[in-house]
Amino acid sequence: MSIYIERNRPRLSLGILWLAFFCVSWGVLYRVETVERLLWVAGAGVAIALTISMLFSVPLRSQQPLTQLLKNDVRSFATAVFGAFVLVVLLAWLDFTLSGLTLLVASMLAKVELRIVGIRSWRAFWLTGAASCGAVVCAVGARWGVLQASAPF
Repeated sequence: MSIYIERNRPRLSLGILWLAFFCVSWGVLYRVETVERLLWVAGAGVAIALTISMLFSVPLRSQQPLTQLLKNDVRSFATAVFGAFVLVVLLAWLDFTLSGLTLLVASMLAKVELRIVGIRSWRAFWLTGAASCGAVVCAVGARWGVLQASAPF
Protein backbone atom coordinates (compact mmCIF):
# COMPACT_ATOMS: atom_id res chain seq x y z
CA MET A 1 0.00 0.00 0.00
CA SER A 2 1.52 3.30 -1.01
CA ILE A 3 0.65 6.80 0.06
CA TYR A 4 -0.08 9.22 -2.72
CA ILE A 5 1.18 12.74 -2.16
CA GLU A 6 0.24 15.24 -4.81
CA ARG A 7 3.38 16.75 -6.26
CA ASN A 8 4.18 20.33 -5.15
CA ARG A 9 1.07 20.60 -2.99
CA PRO A 10 1.85 19.69 0.61
CA ARG A 11 -1.17 21.62 1.88
CA LEU A 12 -2.29 19.13 4.52
CA SER A 13 0.94 19.11 6.50
CA LEU A 14 1.27 22.90 6.29
CA GLY A 15 -2.36 23.18 7.41
CA ILE A 16 -1.66 20.90 10.37
CA LEU A 17 1.39 23.02 11.20
CA TRP A 18 -0.69 26.20 11.02
CA LEU A 19 -3.42 24.70 13.19
CA ALA A 20 -0.94 23.45 15.80
CA PHE A 21 0.75 26.84 16.08
CA PHE A 22 -2.60 28.64 16.19
CA CYS A 23 -3.97 26.43 18.98
CA VAL A 24 -0.83 26.62 21.11
CA SER A 25 -0.55 30.38 20.52
CA TRP A 26 -4.18 30.92 21.44
CA GLY A 27 -3.70 28.86 24.60
CA VAL A 28 -0.81 31.10 25.63
CA LEU A 29 -2.40 34.36 24.49
CA TYR A 30 -5.69 33.63 26.26
CA ARG A 31 -3.96 34.39 29.57
CA VAL A 32 -2.67 37.79 28.38
CA GLU A 33 -4.71 40.67 29.77
CA THR A 34 -3.09 43.82 28.33
CA VAL A 35 -2.31 44.95 24.80
CA GLU A 36 1.29 45.88 25.73
CA ARG A 37 2.01 42.41 27.05
CA LEU A 38 0.29 40.93 24.02
CA LEU A 39 2.87 42.55 21.74
CA TRP A 40 5.76 41.12 23.79
CA VAL A 41 4.27 37.64 23.77
CA ALA A 42 3.57 37.94 20.03
CA GLY A 43 7.21 38.81 19.35
CA ALA A 44 8.36 35.84 21.41
CA GLY A 45 5.89 33.60 19.57
CA VAL A 46 7.18 34.66 16.16
CA ALA A 47 10.77 34.13 17.31
CA ILE A 48 9.93 30.63 18.58
CA ALA A 49 8.11 29.82 15.34
CA LEU A 50 11.09 30.86 13.24
CA THR A 51 13.48 28.96 15.50
CA ILE A 52 11.48 25.75 15.19
CA SER A 53 11.24 26.23 11.42
CA MET A 54 14.99 26.74 11.23
CA LEU A 55 15.65 23.73 13.43
CA PHE A 56 14.03 21.31 10.99
CA SER A 57 14.56 23.03 7.66
CA VAL A 58 18.08 24.41 7.52
CA PRO A 59 20.59 21.60 6.95
CA LEU A 60 23.30 21.06 9.55
CA ARG A 61 26.79 21.11 8.10
CA SER A 62 28.34 18.71 10.58
CA GLN A 63 27.49 16.25 13.33
CA GLN A 64 30.72 17.20 15.13
CA PRO A 65 29.22 18.81 18.30
CA LEU A 66 27.26 15.66 19.17
CA THR A 67 30.25 13.38 18.87
CA GLN A 68 32.35 15.78 20.98
CA LEU A 69 29.89 15.42 23.89
CA LEU A 70 30.35 11.66 24.04
CA LYS A 71 34.10 11.58 23.41
CA ASN A 72 35.24 10.57 26.91
CA ASP A 73 33.75 9.21 30.14
CA VAL A 74 33.46 12.51 32.00
CA ARG A 75 31.63 14.22 29.15
CA SER A 76 29.34 11.21 28.71
CA PHE A 77 28.52 11.21 32.43
CA ALA A 78 27.86 14.98 32.43
CA THR A 79 25.63 14.61 29.37
CA ALA A 80 23.66 11.81 31.04
CA VAL A 81 23.20 13.81 34.26
CA PHE A 82 22.14 16.91 32.33
CA GLY A 83 19.75 14.81 30.22
CA ALA A 84 18.18 13.34 33.37
CA PHE A 85 17.74 16.84 34.81
CA VAL A 86 16.07 18.05 31.62
CA LEU A 87 13.77 15.00 31.64
CA VAL A 88 12.67 15.73 35.22
CA VAL A 89 11.98 19.37 34.36
CA LEU A 90 9.99 18.33 31.27
CA LEU A 91 7.91 15.89 33.28
CA ALA A 92 7.28 18.50 35.97
CA TRP A 93 5.89 20.89 33.37
CA LEU A 94 3.95 18.31 31.38
CA ASP A 95 1.40 20.71 29.85
CA PHE A 96 4.17 22.95 28.52
CA THR A 97 6.13 19.93 27.29
CA LEU A 98 3.17 18.51 25.38
CA SER A 99 2.51 21.84 23.68
CA GLY A 100 6.15 22.02 22.61
CA LEU A 101 6.14 18.43 21.39
CA THR A 102 3.00 19.12 19.36
CA LEU A 103 4.74 22.00 17.61
CA LEU A 104 7.89 19.95 17.00
CA VAL A 105 5.96 17.00 15.55
CA ALA A 106 3.88 19.24 13.28
CA SER A 107 7.07 20.92 12.06
CA MET A 108 8.74 17.57 11.40
CA LEU A 109 5.68 16.35 9.50
CA ALA A 110 5.72 19.44 7.30
CA LYS A 111 9.48 19.10 6.74
CA VAL A 112 9.18 15.44 5.72
CA GLU A 113 6.33 16.10 3.31
CA LEU A 114 8.11 19.09 1.80
CA ARG A 115 11.23 16.98 1.33
CA ILE A 116 9.19 14.16 -0.30
CA VAL A 117 7.73 16.50 -2.91
CA GLY A 118 11.21 17.83 -3.69
CA ILE A 119 11.26 21.22 -1.99
CA ARG A 120 14.79 22.14 -0.85
CA SER A 121 15.89 23.31 2.58
CA TRP A 122 15.67 27.09 2.33
CA ARG A 123 12.33 27.08 0.53
CA ALA A 124 11.03 24.61 3.13
CA PHE A 125 12.23 26.99 5.84
CA TRP A 126 10.34 29.89 4.31
CA LEU A 127 7.17 27.82 3.81
CA THR A 128 7.12 26.39 7.34
CA GLY A 129 8.15 29.75 8.78
CA ALA A 130 5.35 31.52 6.94
CA ALA A 131 2.77 28.97 8.05
CA SER A 132 3.83 29.02 11.71
CA CYS A 133 4.32 32.80 11.93
CA GLY A 134 1.02 33.32 10.13
CA ALA A 135 -0.73 31.20 12.73
CA VAL A 136 0.86 33.17 15.57
CA VAL A 137 -0.15 36.47 13.93
CA CYS A 138 -3.73 35.21 13.43
CA ALA A 139 -3.94 34.17 17.08
CA VAL A 140 -2.58 37.57 18.15
CA GLY A 141 -5.14 39.30 15.94
CA ALA A 142 -7.97 37.25 17.42
CA ARG A 143 -6.81 37.98 20.98
CA TRP A 144 -6.35 41.66 20.14
CA GLY A 145 -9.97 41.77 18.94
CA VAL A 146 -11.16 40.09 22.14
CA LEU A 147 -9.16 42.54 24.28
CA GLN A 148 -10.51 45.52 22.34
CA ALA A 149 -14.10 44.27 22.57
CA SER A 150 -13.86 43.76 26.33
CA ALA A 151 -12.10 47.08 27.06
CA PRO A 152 -14.21 49.67 28.84
CA PHE A 153 -15.11 52.69 26.72
